[in-house]
Amino acid sequence: MLKLNRKSKMHTEDKAYIEWLQSKASLNYQRSCQNSFLTFLEFLKKQGWKNPSGDTLLTKHKENRKSDDNKVKFEIDDLIPKFIQWLEEKEKNPLDHNSAINTSVPIRGFFKYHREPLQVQQTSFTTYKEKVKSYHTFTQEELQKMVRVGDLEEKAVLLLGKDLGIRVGDFIRLKRSSILEAYKNQNGEFPIEFQIETEKEGVVAVGHVMQETWDILQDYWAVVPKSDYVFPSNGSYISEDKANYVIRDAWNRAYPDRKDVPVRFHELRSFKMTTLSDVGINEWHIKKMVGKKLSADVSTYLRGVNLKEDFRKAEQKLSLTGTSRNHARLEELEERNKKLEEQIIALDMALDIALKKLEQIDPKFKVKAEEMRKILASKRWQPNIKIPKSELEEIKREEQPTKEEA
Repeated sequence: MLKLNRKSKMHTEDKAYIEWLQSKASLNYQRSCQNSFLTFLEFLKKQGWKNPSGDTLLTKHKENRKSDDNKVKFEIDDLIPKFIQWLEEKEKNPLDHNSAINTSVPIRGFFKYHREPLQVQQTSFTTYKEKVKSYHTFTQEELQKMVRVGDLEEKAVLLLGKDLGIRVGDFIRLKRSSILEAYKNQNGEFPIEFQIETEKEGVVAVGHVMQETWDILQDYWAVVPKSDYVFPSNGSYISEDKANYVIRDAWNRAYPDRKDVPVRFHELRSFKMTTLSDVGINEWHIKKMVGKKLSADVSTYLRGVNLKEDFRKAEQKLSLTGTSRNHARLEELEERNKKLEEQIIALDMALDIALKKLEQIDPKFKVKAEEMRKILASKRWQPNIKIPKSELEEIKREEQPTKEEA
């Protein structure tokens, strides 16, 4: 059973509200309905209603239906478009159009549950839809600037959001344990790969976390309250609106002269899908990564696909901090670097021993040996200096020196 929040406890005797709320099977959806309903009651108070509740709303709606005056008959029905407009125009934490409509859906569900459905005029929604602008599609450069100027929370949301590309509802419910366990099981190899249960699509997405994101998450978790949720808030997780506010705040900070540009969290999903497509990743693979529904046959085929390798191909274009690396390639080069270091140090030592033996055989060779040592010292291998990748590739193609050459 859903634990009522402080405001909701005021309505524990509101039978119509409690019965409707407890009819929801999912606790997450119960919480969402609860927040929407309490927000609607707050709106009604702003409209002059005194102590509105589910019981009083239902009673008034039934009485209004008996009227021959359409203004009275559809009084509560006509409140829905006004409620949406109020949500969009609030001074504090206004909602975008889609979020406002989503918030109004449970209100209509309340009346439908009690078999008194509302009849909202379609023209009312059309009027509001005309106000909606298409959302801005982020570029990598724009997101990079947002990360540079953003606070720690904004950096964390931006980086993890573009890594995963999942819907905001699934994103806010992410748990730390799934990421931490994947990191441990994969021995800290990046990108970290883990599975995400999606709510809307009802499928399993395969998410990946880059090292740049992991590093920021460690800093973020160190300063927020201890919780199993990646983004905690008041003992639970942040809301969808909060996730959108974070994106908007980061945008406004990065581009103060472009505050009128409509932005939202969902565009991080679009950014990832577009980026993966640009580097040639198969459409089915992309859908599996971001949690889009696939046919049973395609899902079976994807069981043997290495999605981590697909993700690695796009890491450079997905990076927002400029520190992204191809980790498999890096490990390979560093291993070669280490072997070359050992070989050159061994050759250096062998040459030094050879010079000492020559000095013992012929004392006249001592002056020449000193000159050779100076030359060796000037070209001696420096362990802390990394060989450029281009040189490593060239060395790889060369044959290993024979013992005689050494």
